[in-house]
Amino acid sequence: MLDSSNALVDWLRAEFVAEQNADFARLRRIPDTHVIRFVDVFTALPPTEQADVTDLLAHWSSYTFLGQQIPPPLVERFERFSQLTRRKGFAEGLRYTGVNLLAGLARSHTARGGLSGWLQSQGVTGLAARPPELLASGIEDLTPVKIPTLRRMVQRAFRMRFAMDTQDLGSEMWRYSGKFEETAIVVESGP
Repeated sequence: MLDSSNALVDWLRAEFVAEQNADFARLRRIPDTHVIRFVDVFTALPPTEQADVTDLLAHWSSYTFLGQQIPPPLVERFERFSQLTRRKGFAEGLRYTGVNLLAGLARSHTARGGLSGWLQSQGVTGLAARPPELLASGIEDLTPVKIPTLRRMVQRAFRMRFAMDTQDLGSEMWRYSGKFEETAIVVESGP
């Protein structure tokens, strides 16, 4: 079992390093403020700390993948790293705040310069003041979408790309089943 666990850790590490070497091309396309913050924090770390975090993530993921309990020392290491990527406040600039909240801030601050005025009043500068590069070119590109509309867009994209069947599991949970080439795919989403 130890050899297969080590092989899994090595594979997970290699996959992460491949994504890192591709400048996180796949991760940067994920429209999630937590993912964007992770990539920003990780890429700002010195190379030795990046290697430590890569090792940590590979080990953590192997336990999760195998459905095994994560050892306390690994949990402590993970907690130290996750402190760097946690939200510091309610809204944290253009880059790390959800589009719906940004839209609300823009509406409520119309008289004070809209969203740009709000960012200035909060002292948001640098990377936090820029939108995620692969998701938006500027503030004007950030448009909130209601969840049912987003769900229909996802379902349509999945059907076109993977010939997916959609199943409502209840409680806002959905299962998408289909094929990519000869591989069966099942994706579940929910709140």
